[in-house]
Amino acid sequence: MQAPTLTFLGHAGFLMTDSSPVTGTRSMKFELFDAASAGNLLWTETQTVQIYNGRFSVGLGSSTSMTSTIL
Repeated sequence: MQAPTLTFLGHAGFLMTDSSPVTGTRSMKFELFDAASAGNLLWTETQTVQIYNGRFSVGLGSSTSMTSTIL
C-alpha cells in the first residue's frame, strides 16, 4: 500500500493595519475559488500565523488537504 502524498502550496505575504506593519499572532483564513468573481469555493483553511514586521509565510494545505484536482 502506498502512503498518501501531502500537497502543500507555499504562500508569503505582507500584512498592514492603518499603514503600519503587523507583528504578532493572527488567525488567518485562506480560500481558493474556481473563478475570480462569483466562483465556487474549492478549498478553505484557517491557520494561526506568526507575523513579524508585516511579513508572514504559510504552507497552505497543512491542516486541510489540497487535492491534485484543486492544484
